[in-house]
Amino acid sequence: MVKNDDHVRDPDGIPNRVLWRYWLPVIAWTLLIFIASSLQFHYDPDSRSFEEDYGKFTDFKDSNFWFHLGEFGIFTLLLFFALKYGTKNWSFDPALSAVGIGFIHSVFDEIHQYFVPTRSCSIGDVIFDFFGIILGVILAILIDLLWVGKR
Repeated sequence: MVKNDDHVRDPDGIPNRVLWRYWLPVIAWTLLIFIASSLQFHYDPDSRSFEEDYGKFTDFKDSNFWFHLGEFGIFTLLLFFALKYGTKNWSFDPALSAVGIGFIHSVFDEIHQYFVPTRSCSIGDVIFDFFGIILGVILAILIDLLWVGKR
């Protein structure tokens, strides 16, 4: 006899299939960010300064900007839905929570990179990540309002 996932619950009463549907992508994406941040590059980490990063701030052709925008935009979008639909007793606003958690994750990601040989900790990357976080939460809210809310 096959067991229905709806009847298998964690201690908070959330069906396990809900936990897997919403939290597994967040965990997987977080792991992917960690792996990407652990990769070593062949450049001098001291060659980048805040001024160089800030100068790239207005250069939207810079692939680093788009990488950080997508990396943390996707993380925040996934986290928003996990917080909104994958928790039972989360009492905070999922959008603000996703932004706050995303920003903290971004800062810790940069601190982690400080300890990786050939990588550096960059305030410019945190700024790029924050743009991705804001974009991700805006997209998540729009998807939730236009698509998920109509189901």
